[in-house]
Amino acid sequence: MTEIYRSFEGKLDVENQSGFTVYKTENNYQVEAHSVHQDQMEIGFRFPIADPEPDWKSFDVGEKYDAIDKGREPGQIRYKSGWYSPRAIMDKNKDYNWRKYVSGSRGQSR
Repeated sequence: MTEIYRSFEGKLDVENQSGFTVYKTENNYQVEAHSVHQDQMEIGFRFPIADPEPDWKSFDVGEKYDAIDKGREPGQIRYKSGWYSPRAIMDKNKDYNWRKYVSGSRGQSR
């Protein structure tokens, strides 16, 4: 996994309270959203490598996360310490509430 983009320089602090990092794996981009606020959930998701590569400077992390989470786009979301494909779980169970089909916290890529 190789870091290809970081929306902030150095570390997050009072000046830069949130940001995201993009990594490239063999088949996916992996996005990790970060915040200095401990009450905010750390977000992680993966989606297939696209051609052309997204413009990371204008990339909307929330919009992409939502599209994957709702099954509108392919990808995986980190949930309960594992990676899950909401679209695959929704299709299999004919139910939009994919999280209720994820048991335990071992986390497997599905």
